[in-house]
Amino acid sequence: TQDVPETAPPSQQTASVNISEGSYLVQLVAVRSNEGAEGEWKRLSDQHEDLLGGHNHVVLQADLGDRGVFYRLRVGPFGDRTVAEDLCAGLAAKNVGCIVVRP
Repeated sequence: TQDVPETAPPSQQTASVNISEGSYLVQLVAVRSNEGAEGEWKRLSDQHEDLLGGHNHVVLQADLGDRGVFYRLRVGPFGDRTVAEDLCAGLAAKNVGCIVVRP
């Protein structure tokens, strides 16, 4: 994943996923366009269907001021941090970078 600080709140949700305060998401990438994020979802979910198949994804827009606007591709939500960490560990074993985040 690219280095995008978690301090900037998402300003737009581009997919409809019910994300509650007590849930966790796995962030796969942060890119400069919504189309790029959706393209990454297609690529990653096709390549790693064993891990990502059946999971929902969401693209969240984050305006980081001088750094620009990023679109964060996230998978989930997961009610348990351990489940999210296990998914991230499985992806990391396949050289896919990810981080566990709270919405």
